[in-house]
Amino acid sequence: MSTRQQRYRSDPEHRAKVLATSRRWLKKHRQQRAAYLAAYRKTHLEEARERSKRWRESAKGKQWSARYFKAYRRKNRAKIAAYNKRYNREHTKARTEHARLYRQAHPEVQRRASKRHRQRHPAKCRQRSRQYWQKAVKKNPHLASERNSRHRCRVAKLPVGRLNNECYKTLKRFFAGRCAYCGKRTRLSIDHLKPLGAGLHCSTNIVPACLHCNRSKSNHRWQAWFRQQKFFSREREKKILLWKQKGA
Repeated sequence: MSTRQQRYRSDPEHRAKVLATSRRWLKKHRQQRAAYLAAYRKTHLEEARERSKRWRESAKGKQWSARYFKAYRRKNRAKIAAYNKRYNREHTKARTEHARLYRQAHPEVQRRASKRHRQRHPAKCRQRSRQYWQKAVKKNPHLASERNSRHRCRVAKLPVGRLNNECYKTLKRFFAGRCAYCGKRTRLSIDHLKPLGAGLHCSTNIVPACLHCNRSKSNHRWQAWFRQQKFFSREREKKILLWKQKGA
């Protein structure tokens, strides 16, 4: 480009005319321009990447990108939704792992998002939670007692422990799947040797107990209550004391 042409193009009086001419030419020769740019990028790959990066990071480039992608998403909602659905179906494990890692790295963001979702869809969330706990309790019956114990700890402002499945299996194995007090093989719940408030929610303070024994013991001292029962056994008392010392 000659100096005269440069002066003409930079002159404010002719600027609008030059831009209009350029737009008409580009519109008329769109395919030719696209082929030229594609060939140029192939031969000058690093330079094209660097220019593209500088443009995206510039203030003008960010504004343009935001407007472009906003308009694209608005215009192609169905297409984007179908693509996302297909991608999630084909990459389930990768998406699950990515979501898990994100939740671990951003707990506060996840907490706020969950809270907003519960506020917007209260009925749906209650139904989903009910279904989840019905399945979970059916598979692991101790979970209902475990959940209730953790809630009581939070209300009483005590340290909140957690009895996981492995710990509960070890506990049941130690007492041979029977009630620690009466020795019956029946549906079991978890009982705190020292009631919550006097004791903690931890493996050494928990034994399996049938519903009858759990209700009967209530908030009494376990040894004093146990020795008053008809089914009292020195052997089972020693076993409870051994578990209390050993734990899971």
